[in-house]
Amino acid sequence: MDAEEYLERSLKMDDAFGNWFAGFTDGEGSFTARVAKLRPKKGNHIEIDVEFSICLRDDDTEILREINKRLKLNGKFTHYGELTNSQGITSKPRVHYSIRRIKNCLRLIEIFDRHPLRAKKARDYAIWREIIFELKKLPRGNKWHGPTDRTHIINLAQDLKEVRKYESFKSSTQED
Repeated sequence: MDAEEYLERSLKMDDAFGNWFAGFTDGEGSFTARVAKLRPKKGNHIEIDVEFSICLRDDDTEILREINKRLKLNGKFTHYGELTNSQGITSKPRVHYSIRRIKNCLRLIEIFDRHPLRAKKARDYAIWREIIFELKKLPRGNKWHGPTDRTHIINLAQDLKEVRKYESFKSSTQED
């Protein structure tokens, strides 16, 4: 099934949950694309990993389980212990929920296209969405045909990294 067919399928998800999930993702979700340059025996190989994730304190694990159950995407749960940063501040244990398989990312696209993100995260999503569709279109490279050109996807991954940079709020009015 290609990317267009995924979008044409009707969703069997409660609209109230879909809207809630989009809002929750606006606040807690993350869309990433990582580019890794590997060097096999012959030539260079570039691998692009995509991920949707939500990381919360581990006492919020139940809501992530509920999300996973409703999405039916069999996401991965990774639990982390306390972490002390460079300022000596220790965080509580946390849980990381992630979805990385392209077919599952396409399902997320269905959901977020039907229940759009409304905050800054919508910019991240738009680029991530394009990366997923570009990856889906790629023919598989192999030792007979060689690697496929991934320049456009690499540039999109860099755009995603850039758009995520923090910029302080600049008020357009003096009333704030």
